[in-house]
Amino acid sequence: MVSRADPVYHDPTGAFRDVRTDSTWLVNLQIDEFGAYTYWGTNLQTADSLSLSRAEISDSSWRQTYTFRNGAYQYIIAHQPADPDYLNFRTGLFG
Repeated sequence: MVSRADPVYHDPTGAFRDVRTDSTWLVNLQIDEFGAYTYWGTNLQTADSLSLSRAEISDSSWRQTYTFRNGAYQYIIAHQPADPDYLNFRTGLFG
């Protein structure tokens, strides 16, 4: 298990886009100097954007999950430290 305290662990940061589909959204994930995780989404066709902060972070032995909320919508990012090149994004009404 890799934990946040492990020197080889890194929260996923940078720009991400679904390469399997004709995705119109570019998502940027950043961590500020205080350790706050921020989600910025930009629609590449309309230039609409969304900025979310204060993610709820949950850990398991094989996956970290970051949940951002915007009203009734949740933006969920799942990351497996064993496979750092893969992120799973889910967006929708959850309740």
